[in-house]
Amino acid sequence: MNTNAPSVITTFYLRSSLTGQVIAEYDATGVRQKTYVYAGRTLLVQGSRVTDQVTQLRWQQINPLTGDGLQTDAQGNTLERTTVDPMGVNVGDTDPFVANEPTNGGDGEGMSQSAIDSMVAALIPGWGGPKCAIDGMITGCNLVSGMLASGAAEECLDGNCGTQQVTIIGRNSAGKIVGQTTIDVLPGQPGWNGHLDGFYSVLNTQPISFDGSAGFAAAFLRNAADPGRSGVFEAGDGAFQLSSPQKSSQSSETGECAGIRGQLVGNPFNAAALDAVWQRSQQTVKHEEGGLLGYTYGGGPVDSVFTAKSVGSTTSLEGFTTWAQKKISAGHGFVTYTFWYHAHPHDKGEVLPNGDKVGEVDFPSYDDQQVSGHVGLLGILVSRQRIVVFDKQGFIKCYFDR
Repeated sequence: MNTNAPSVITTFYLRSSLTGQVIAEYDATGVRQKTYVYAGRTLLVQGSRVTDQVTQLRWQQINPLTGDGLQTDAQGNTLERTTVDPMGVNVGDTDPFVANEPTNGGDGEGMSQSAIDSMVAALIPGWGGPKCAIDGMITGCNLVSGMLASGAAEECLDGNCGTQQVTIIGRNSAGKIVGQTTIDVLPGQPGWNGHLDGFYSVLNTQPISFDGSAGFAAAFLRNAADPGRSGVFEAGDGAFQLSSPQKSSQSSETGECAGIRGQLVGNPFNAAALDAVWQRSQQTVKHEEGGLLGYTYGGGPVDSVFTAKSVGSTTSLEGFTTWAQKKISAGHGFVTYTFWYHAHPHDKGEVLPNGDKVGEVDFPSYDDQQVSGHVGLLGILVSRQRIVVFDKQGFIKCYFDR
């Protein structure tokens, strides 16, 4: 009789003290059920207990270029084969368009055109749906999203992947334009995809004249892309600092940002996690809080919260980078982390206990950029008004109002 009572299976996992990867599984009585052998971080052999005396071995072979896989037993016999397309879908080894219907000229011959169109749409990237391209070649949009998230690719501005024009406008203290210069910027060069768009303050104590040369414009963009730790950089006779990032075509409603918005603001779990980090940062003494967002192998959401040892330092997350690297390593194969996040708890112009005045709060700091570079994830900063997403180089990708 089926009582519909839930069954519980207890499994204990043994992890490597060196890599954090699971190397064995045991049942509730302590009997080993599975073992895993790795070459680096790639699974090489899986052993499954059949009886006390018999263990079935499954050897894994993965093509590092295509991602195709082959699983064999100890005798070399094929147990399973995967052939993946650019979107990571296993499409198999047989022609999906070969029909088993009799070719007698009757109604049952072959497949209908609508059935073929439906199968083609499922297999070929961009067929009848969104189209994505890498260096001009149509490919799966999931692959493109992964490359953008990892920093291996950059999104073209307004769909134009060629040369862009960047204009630098100089204004006096009254806001009047005193000069402007427009230069051509090649793909990949600083300022090419709008990351440097914004308003910059002149820090010179003495008046300076606007330099309208192309050489100054190129130097400005080059140095703005790699400012010092304080965010100050020099170009020509001036010293500058970004005072207010400006939204470009990377809005919250179009392109890659529409997808990121859906993952963060449009996902109730992640939206709650980002709201919670702001609330925590305001408790007791204002201080930074942070964590990691991701998903399990089964697709469930994950929010790993970083617990600071103290709140004595209000403008930094001491120990966060080491903690995040350990969490990412320990979760390999079970949890995929996609973002690291933290709160900027203060308001612009607020005076800190040490006497320093808070500057722009909606812009990642040098330390924020360092964290993204070390953990290899897109960063999120949460301020009172905004959620700002930035890449591993500290360049802002998207803004969203809270």
